[in-house]
Amino acid sequence: FGQQDLGGFQTNTLTGSEDDRETTTARLQALWDLDETLTVRAYLQFNQQTQDANLQRSLALGTEDGLITPVQSRPGLQVFDNGDLRDYPITFDGGSKYDTWLSYLRIEKEFDSFSFVSLSSYIDGEGSSLSDFDGTEADLGLQRFDEDYGTFSQEFRFLGDNWVAGGFFYNDD
Repeated sequence: FGQQDLGGFQTNTLTGSEDDRETTTARLQALWDLDETLTVRAYLQFNQQTQDANLQRSLALGTEDGLITPVQSRPGLQVFDNGDLRDYPITFDGGSKYDTWLSYLRIEKEFDSFSFVSLSSYIDGEGSSLSDFDGTEADLGLQRFDEDYGTFSQEFRFLGDNWVAGGFFYNDD
């Protein structure tokens, strides 16, 4: 089990919010040597990551007359950087939360003239993120991402003295 809290490095100078992050991880692992020819390894892991503010490097964009413009290239557009990498003057702090489950199973079996390996992996997670669309002091919009994801992979491998054969399957939702 582990937990990590990070925060206070980046600050939104308009709202005073900081990009506090918390990551929590729990893992269960097992190894079974069932006999001299069969080994099974498995683990199950859960990760949760939350972030109070989605702060991104903000650059003040403007024209020679000082007007703030959307982040699109056009003649006369200038980029101004105040030099402070911790200064994020955006109109909305946003935030994110992601929960992910990971599982892994490895089976190794030794036969007289070859060995067999099976690798199985599954990831299932969901999360959402909300952040300031333009990353500037201009109130141009918000972007939201909602995700529900899953990945499965399976590999079978046969190994002989002078040969290797196998197959691999991968599916990403």
